[in-house]
Amino acid sequence: MGDQNKLLETIHGTPMIKKVVQSALNSNLETVYIIVGHEAELIRQCISDELVHWVENPAWSSGMASSIRYGIKALKNNYDGAMILLGDMPFIEYKTIDEMVDLYHDRGIIVPVKDGKQGNPVLFSSTFFPDLRLLTGDKGAKRIIRENHDSVIHTTVLTDEIFHDLDTPEQMKERMGA
Repeated sequence: MGDQNKLLETIHGTPMIKKVVQSALNSNLETVYIIVGHEAELIRQCISDELVHWVENPAWSSGMASSIRYGIKALKNNYDGAMILLGDMPFIEYKTIDEMVDLYHDRGIIVPVKDGKQGNPVLFSSTFFPDLRLLTGDKGAKRIIRENHDSVIHTTVLTDEIFHDLDTPEQMKERMGA
């Protein structure tokens, strides 16, 4: 996105990150944590009216894994699972989140799937918190999912929203025209 903070780009008049937070808050998730790094204060101002917990990620420039590490660390051992929602996936609806939460029974990894392809968000049992705390780079948790395939529970969804992150101005234009 160049010099623009993509999380502050608007989708139908609402900043991208706020759409993700609203979906999370409208879902059956117990608590919502927002991990902030780049332009953290602007993100806070954008969603300051929401009931969320804030986590600072001073290592944000090292990639997505640092946000996951800081988020999981902030949970301590107070939760039996954590769903990782990406701030650049503003089309995830609370219904998709709820479908995944409904499948969760304090075990495994819940992954949404459409047409045989895995998407996001992903819900991890606390069993995997130690592994999530060790992630590095900009790859997220795909390795953990791959290495623990016996623990993965796939849930079929009917929407492509699980695949659509917005990383470029072209993707923004394409999705807004859709």
